Amino acid sequence: LLKGVNRERIGNFQKVARHGMCKYGEYMECEKVSWSVIGGRCKDWGGKVLRGGAQEEEVEKVWNGTLKARRGNLDNGIELWKKDEERLR
Repeated sequence: LLKGVNRERIGNFQKVARHGMCKYGEYMECEKVSWSVIGGRCKDWGGKVLRGGAQEEEVEKVWNGTLKARRGNLDNGIELWKKDEERLR
């Protein structure tokens, strides 16, 4: 997968990624966070996931799906997350 990529560049990425995810990792290990949905979307990615429409429309559909999964489209999304957390315990 990384054939031909400069080893120093890979090492720098790994170092920065470890540092950037440090607090998240601590929270997961201590069970301060039960799970999360993280992601970002771009035109190329949207085109791979959803086919058939203009790239901008596909990206919009992916973002809407992400919001729905995170319950960001609901007025009581936080309350529902808390209920799920209790149910999962």
